[in-house]
Amino acid sequence: MSVISQGRIASNILREITYILNDKIKDPVVGYVNVTDVKINKDLSVATVFYTIFKNDKETLDYTKKLLNDKNALLRMELARKMQSMRKVPELFFKYDTSLEYGNHIEEILENINKQKK
Repeated sequence: MSVISQGRIASNILREITYILNDKIKDPVVGYVNVTDVKINKDLSVATVFYTIFKNDKETLDYTKKLLNDKNALLRMELARKMQSMRKVPELFFKYDTSLEYGNHIEEILENINKQKK
């Protein structure tokens, strides 16, 4: 499988999972789930879905992780319905994306450095 096809499939999975999560599996505790990236392995059997949520306190994060794992079969079924061109829908693994928090941390460090210079 070419890298272009892998990227295109990952992009389609990202779009469809975002739609399914926020339209069909709405949860008032979690709110909006933002799917930030999808990484898919070469044989298209496993997709790692990176996500963030608005409220990122420990309790909500744990609840979201459990919800995503509990709804995994439903997500795969809906994904198979939407992406009929795929012979087999990849197994989905969900991972919280910490890059936004890391970026905010770096920004705070840079602001502190700038304050110390003044």
